[in-house]
Amino acid sequence: MKLTPLDVRKQEFSRQMRGYDQDEVRSFLESVADAYEQAINENQSLNKQLATLQTKLQDYQQMETSLQDAAMSATKAAREAEGRSSREADLLVQSAQLEAEQIITDSRRKRQQIEDDIARLEGQRRSFILTLKHVLRNQVDLLEILEQDPLDQILDDNHAPGEPNGDAKTERSPRDPQHGNAR
Repeated sequence: MKLTPLDVRKQEFSRQMRGYDQDEVRSFLESVADAYEQAINENQSLNKQLATLQTKLQDYQQMETSLQDAAMSATKAAREAEGRSSREADLLVQSAQLEAEQIITDSRRKRQQIEDDIARLEGQRRSFILTLKHVLRNQVDLLEILEQDPLDQILDDNHAPGEPNGDAKTERSPRDPQHGNAR
């Protein structure tokens, strides 16, 4: 089951006599839904950035292939012209090779920068997911602490053994482990 922020906001809980404060539960669910929605939006944004960077990477790879093809064509043309003028052909080859190497070097540098950006974004995404998991685990731990109902223990400790509890109910609370299942 895929959970959405709307599912968290619309979640309803059954009501019991000594249940949780509905406003606190609703407020917490709103906070969780907001955090989850923010995580989804950030993840979508990172995925868009990743797609854009991957497209640029493909463009640079195609440019590199084209440049390599161009360098090969220039070399071939230089060999054909070598018969007519070796000096002119040498200058053309050197110029084409330097330009091609510069373009290839620039393309590789840009490609490496894009790959570094992709790796950085993936690291940020993983870090965000771990942080969100940590926050959610802490919230679950807090809820488990809040689920413990020390009120019965405090009431029992305030009366001497065998002494009636006054106006308080003498029957056990629904959460009393000696009484069995909750009512």
